[in-house]
Amino acid sequence: MAQTRVRLHWAVVLSTGAVIMVLGLLFFAAGLDDADKYASVIGALSTLAGLGLSISGMVQRSSWTSSRSEEGAAGGQRVQGSVVGGDVVQVRGVRGDVRIGGSSPSPAGSGAPQPEEGEEDETFAAPPGAQSVIGSRVGRSVIQVDRAGGDAEIERGA
Repeated sequence: MAQTRVRLHWAVVLSTGAVIMVLGLLFFAAGLDDADKYASVIGALSTLAGLGLSISGMVQRSSWTSSRSEEGAAGGQRVQGSVVGGDVVQVRGVRGDVRIGGSSPSPAGSGAPQPEEGEEDETFAAPPGAQSVIGSRVGRSVIQVDRAGGDAEIERGA
């Protein structure tokens, strides 16, 4: 995933550089008066395209935010590619009291096999806003609390 982003970044940088060079050569060959006219037209079109993309992004973000607030879900919580010696506790959307008792941590060597560096679990894709523990080694238990309207008390002994 990170490697794809780096490749995309460099593709955008190189493409932008190529476009700037071609436009520079076009403006140089056209002469000062024609280059000024071309630059004005290109600037106006770029401004209109940027305005359209900005409005589109604001509308999409607004509809995404309102649909998320209608669901009553907060942002997602994810533990991925980690080694946890004790419990993993994820709590969100709680409108009442939450009390989770302590437990003594287990050695980090127990549990699932250690995830490889940069390894991503392709078999499970959590939906946006979900609580998930993916490709991780957890020594004890995973506790997830979501949208509790009253008291949620989880107490574990050592």
